[in-house]
Amino acid sequence: MKFAIGGFATTVFALLAIATAPLASASPDTEFLDALASNGLSVPPQARSGVISAGHSVCRDFANGDSFKEAVSDIASRGLGGSQSLAATFVTTAAASLCPEFVSQLG
Repeated sequence: MKFAIGGFATTVFALLAIATAPLASASPDTEFLDALASNGLSVPPQARSGVISAGHSVCRDFANGDSFKEAVSDIASRGLGGSQSLAATFVTTAAASLCPEFVSQLG
């Protein structure tokens, strides 16, 4: 009987530990790529590191005092996004995913 109660208690504690464990979250880089895809900008696997690097450059631009318009122009001049509108989507998505402290600077 003691074994059955001990086993039951162990099972209950194990289930509680699993139920209250924090959920694994995706990295900001993965969230950025997922957000781009949901905004219609799919990234092929071989381009992911370059796109992530460009996303982080948006954060650096904002940290250096660039405006939203300047960040969009920078991304568009690199050929990312393909147009001003898509470059704006890229910049907005990068800020939201990678550096949310700069979301207030979005135009």
